[in-house]
Amino acid sequence: MPDFLILLAMYLVAMLLGGTGLYFLLKKEQRKMPEKPKLNTIVSAEDMLPGWGKEEEEASR
Repeated sequence: MPDFLILLAMYLVAMLLGGTGLYFLLKKEQRKMPEKPKLNTIVSAEDMLPGWGKEEEEASR
C-alpha cells in the first residue's frame, strides 16, 4: 500500500508540474501573437516581386 501511495504522489506531482508548464507556455504564446490581418487584403504578384511593374508605371507617365 505505501508503494501505491508513493507512485500516486509521483504521478500527481508530475501532472501538476506539466499543467503549470503548459499554462505558462500557452499564456506566453497568446501575448506574443500579433493582430490578425484583414481577411480581404489581397496581395498581388507585382507587390511581391521587386522591380515588377516599373515598365507600366514609366509608360503611363
